[in-house]
Parts: sequence; C-alpha cells; structure tokens
Amino acid sequence: MAMEDIEYDLRIGQTKFHEWMAQGWMPQPWIKEGGVARWRASDILDAIENFPNRAEFAAAMEPQSVKAVRTDKPHSPWADQRAA
Repeated sequence: MAMEDIEYDLRIGQTKFHEWMAQGWMPQPWIKEGGVARWRASDILDAIENFPNRAEFAAAMEPQSVKAVRTDKPHSPWADQRAA
C-alpha cells in the first residue's frame, strides 16, 4: 500500500500516520522504492487490530470539518435565512 492508499482507507492524514509510526503503533514501510514507501496490507491490518488506544484511533477517523456550535454568541433569527 502507498501512503495515499493508507490515507484513503484509514481516513487519517499522513502526519498522524507518521506520528503513530514513531510511537510504534503502526508498522515501518516494508519497502522503499524510487522514493516511494510501501506497506504490506497485512501489516496495516495487524496494527489496526492491535492498536493500543482505540479511542484515539476512532477520533482520528472522524471527519474534522464539522463546525463546532458556539454557545457564547447570541443567536440571530436572521442566521438561518439563507437563499435556497
């Protein structure tokens, strides 16, 4: 698997994967060829099954683009008047 495949399949970014690799939670690349690192799919699946922090893994896979609702700001009745 290439890094792009891992990012797509696990729904995590390259930085988070490398962080987990440095902590020993994810495997090192199986082969580096022509400047491209590749991982065995079986190594990735084993690492997922044995991941030590399931809550962090689940949180990393959640979409991060959801807007947080601020409660300290007064709500305007005009805020929901968008053109359809």
